[in-house]
Amino acid sequence: MENTNKNDKVILSDIFNAIKTCQAARGEVEANGIANAFARAAQEDKHCLVLFRNVMQNGKAEKAFVMMRDKNGQAMFPLFTDMTKILPVKEQVEKQEPVEIGVMNLKMLIMMLAAKQMCAGIIVNPFMQNFNAPIGFFAGAISREPISRVTLIEADLTALHTGAIVCPTDETISGEGYLDSQVQQAGAEIFKDAIKNAVQNEKMETADVVAVQGKGELHAGYVLFTKIPEYSEKVELKQILESYLNCMNAAKELGCTSIAFPCTSKAMKGLPIEGVIGASTQAVTAWLANHADYKMDVYFCCETKEEKALYQKFFDGIQK
Repeated sequence: MENTNKNDKVILSDIFNAIKTCQAARGEVEANGIANAFARAAQEDKHCLVLFRNVMQNGKAEKAFVMMRDKNGQAMFPLFTDMTKILPVKEQVEKQEPVEIGVMNLKMLIMMLAAKQMCAGIIVNPFMQNFNAPIGFFAGAISREPISRVTLIEADLTALHTGAIVCPTDETISGEGYLDSQVQQAGAEIFKDAIKNAVQNEKMETADVVAVQGKGELHAGYVLFTKIPEYSEKVELKQILESYLNCMNAAKELGCTSIAFPCTSKAMKGLPIEGVIGASTQAVTAWLANHADYKMDVYFCCETKEEKALYQKFFDGIQK
């Protein structure tokens, strides 16, 4: 157990954001992004916050982990991603007994919990995020290298905690488009001011990307505004491909490890959804293949079950 002054390695924002993004999806929690976040944290030698109590063992004072119980009475280890998540729980536990906050290396902790079979699983940020899984899930995650994954989810794009979200727009980021207006409304006035500073009265060309840091009620690190072509019979697949590729390049330059693309024809200015599906998946899979050394979680975010079904049909087809 270490002191709690290792702040540079204790804040597990990647794990927090991956859980929040997966929980924003309507339906089952998608765990691929969470597993990737734990793999990255272990690779980066991250530490985590834990609660412990002092106990007497064979006449000696020793430290013991504070455990929680699931509905079946099984021991679950509470793990916290930052100080704001652990302090409320500490206050609750201290109504029963004195406890202290400690810091442990994340990888070593999970390996010890698994090897000694100290608990059935881990619960991350109990009473707040409440993501839990068997100990084998976490042990498997930290024992492998992070990998790039493409995940299909049904969710509100503005609610995702990804490194970046992509917002199709017009040449001036006017906020008049379907998704553009939602994003700017969530970002509030301070976000609109940031857009003006980023654009500086210059008009965007097709496939250009302007990155603006997320603000207001937007949880993503950045919003990547990209000008996509207007619907017409002359629209070339190459133009749509370039928009996706440029967004992936921008996310990498910003150091993002996750990015979410909208999957709705309304957001894509009426472009045929089948063409968008083909172009987007082709662009993203090609980019990931060409950047095998850079690990990125890619989310295709659908608004409706119908849109998700179209994408799923396409994914099922290319996997056969």
